[in-house]
Amino acid sequence: MAVWRLEDGTAKVSEYTTIKNGLLYVGLGQSAGTIIVKGGEEDDVLGTATVTCVLENVVPNPTNVLADNSENGTRQLTIKAGDRTITGGTWRLEKTHTTIIDDTTTINNNGLLTWSKKQSSGQIAAVFTKDGVTKSVPIVFKKTKISITPATANVKNGATQQFTLN
Repeated sequence: MAVWRLEDGTAKVSEYTTIKNGLLYVGLGQSAGTIIVKGGEEDDVLGTATVTCVLENVVPNPTNVLADNSENGTRQLTIKAGDRTITGGTWRLEKTHTTIIDDTTTINNNGLLTWSKKQSSGQIAAVFTKDGVTKSVPIVFKKTKISITPATANVKNGATQQFTLN
């Protein structure tokens, strides 16, 4: 059975950087520099390889969201490292201002944000976490369309008519 190990080089091996069956995964939070891969058939006879960890900026895409809460909607959020889309992390919504997060406003672990007209205007955040790296995306809900119900009315003199905003 093959034995695989990672050791510090010029960089400390992150707890999220792993090797299994010879397949190296460099965690998002890995520091730049070199790490050492050791492998062999026995624990006392190991070959050595040096890996240079080249880091790319980890950024949300988009970096912020303007969402129209005058209607139901969805928006896909992703995390990029260079031109690669990062998968496997977790997404959650976070209250960042006085705006309440409505029960109909959700985000799944694929980054799909969903809201309804019930979501009040204001700002919240979508937060992504993986390998010790956390990225936040500000989401501003703002109504772009307002309608009045009823849209037309006949009101007799001396009478009243209630209107509501939608």
